[in-house]
Amino acid sequence: MDVRFEDHAQLHRAALRASLGAATLAALAPSWALVPAAALGAVAALPLQRRPGRLLAGAVLVLAVAALAVPAAAWPLPAAGALLALGLAVQRLDAARESGARVSRAAIAVAVVLTAAALAAAWLWLPSMSAALAQLTGPVPAAIAAAALLGLWIAAASAPLHISLQADPVEARLAMLRPTLGAELRQLAEKAVAARTAAANALPSGSRGDLRGLLDALALAALDLARRAAELGRAASPVVEDELAKRVASLEESAVKAADAPARASYLRASGTMGGQLDHCRRVRRTRERLVARLHEEVAQLDRARFALTLLEGADAECSALELDLLGERLQHSALACEAGTDPEPAPAAALSAGSQRSSGINA
Repeated sequence: MDVRFEDHAQLHRAALRASLGAATLAALAPSWALVPAAALGAVAALPLQRRPGRLLAGAVLVLAVAALAVPAAAWPLPAAGALLALGLAVQRLDAARESGARVSRAAIAVAVVLTAAALAAAWLWLPSMSAALAQLTGPVPAAIAAAALLGLWIAAASAPLHISLQADPVEARLAMLRPTLGAELRQLAEKAVAARTAAANALPSGSRGDLRGLLDALALAALDLARRAAELGRAASPVVEDELAKRVASLEESAVKAADAPARASYLRASGTMGGQLDHCRRVRRTRERLVARLHEEVAQLDRARFALTLLEGADAECSALELDLLGERLQHSALACEAGTDPEPAPAAALSAGSQRSSGINA
């Protein structure tokens, strides 16, 4: 199972905006309106530039007014919390579409429940917490601190939106193939998967969403090479080749010794048939050797990607974008060639020269 926490920056921005918005309105509102004002201020974390965000913000305003108008009602503020979570989910879905990440319905449901619970808890406990703190700091600083804390609760409750929980297809494929691979192929397959994992972990935050997919595609293609090589190795092992060679030699020797012409002809036909099998076995072994050599090449490509991404740390944004574009082209080219079972064509000279000038981290 692959567990990832994605887009830390968006969560941090949401926490900062929710806290600042909640603290600002709480500082202006009377003490008895602390929690509704803070909930309304947390709207600052929503994507207000888009229509869904504005509609949700308006609904939160209505619920905050309802909470003030009917203080005994327990539902307006949890409902406002649920709407805040939906607004943050809209924001997260927009970012996920750009990066290629996934946001599950279960994560949205959990965030809605947690945010509603946070507002319910705030409605019960935050006023008394603010009153206790006011004895030390004064009413306004206490209200600001309590409201900022509620903004942090709301952002923390939206954390499930940033958690990706799914089976890693590359690791699952390796686990399925590992028992069928020999020592050499198993070691190469594990190196390919380790290099892919390290490269994926080294991807800069906010980088192109297709790069992770290209790394996965190249690793899966390498594992398929290992599978095919293992199948060919079992079909045409050195033991089988030696046995066929011995049988051909034995049949030829029997043909030479045979005094009867029809018997000699039968021995020769059998020898020819076995010789054809021996040639086929040798061709299969050559094919396997090419697959193993190609697997070495793809492992080297994944290692190269890992080192290139490591060199991107600390690079300026423009240089990183150029290098990531070059890396994406190379990974796509290698993955397609690996899946097709052909040698990759050399890159155009112009592209290579441009790459060498722009990307010392990748084309060094």
